[in-house]
This record gives sequence, structure tokens and C-alpha cells, in this order.
Amino acid sequence: MDALNLQISFARTLRRSKRLKLAVPVQIYGQDAFRESFREHARTISVSAHGGAVALAARVREGQTLLVVNTSTREEQECRVAHVGPVKNGKWTVGIEFAHSAGMFWKINFPPVPQNDRPYVRSAPPYSRPLNHKLIP
Repeated sequence: MDALNLQISFARTLRRSKRLKLAVPVQIYGQDAFRESFREHARTISVSAHGGAVALAARVREGQTLLVVNTSTREEQECRVAHVGPVKNGKWTVGIEFAHSAGMFWKINFPPVPQNDRPYVRSAPPYSRPLNHKLIP
């Protein structure tokens, strides 16, 4: 497995909520990589309780802030660009995450992530000693 696929695989295991493939009409407001203001009508590729992915013609940078408006409800949400993926059909695949808890922005009740699907974080034992360590009397 090459480094890019390993990174993508690792990122998928760290998701905080399930993603659903859903095309929601949105308007995206922000500045492109050249600091030019833009407004773009787009559709989501997928959505989650914490953000989603959209296809954008505008070139954006990871970490920058965008305003996303759900066209159906007119709700606005400030988002951070979490990932900029490859170009498909002339548009960038852009992962966004909500800057603040968005609750029902997509108007979907997302189920909680099952315990066995959550990332495993190993904690250090309360006491350990190196292997092959001999106690001195």
C-alpha cells in the first residue's frame, strides 16, 4: 500500500460520524487560492454530522474558512476546508468540517458511531518495566 492510500485509509478510520452519499444543493462563499472572492453553486458529494464533501470549481486551500449555505433551508454554516482532493470533471473534491456544532444542518438524524467502529486508542499501562529487566536484590 503506498503512502497516499495509507493516509486515506487512516483518515477514514478516524471519522467521527458516518458519511452518506447525498447531493444537497449548497452555495459556497469564500476566497480562492488567489484571494479572489467567489460564490459558487454546488452540490455535496457526501455529508456527515460534522461536515461533508463538495465538488468546487474554485481552488481553495486546506485550513481556510468558507461559508456554506444549505439552499433548501437557507441555513448558513461556517466551515473549515479539511481536505482538498483530486480534480474530477473539472472540479476539486473538497472536504469541509463545521466550525461549530451544526446539529441538523443537513436535516438528517445521523446515528451514533458504534463503539466497535470508533478508533482504538491504546492507553499506557499504569506501571510497566522494560522486558528482560532483572530486579536487583
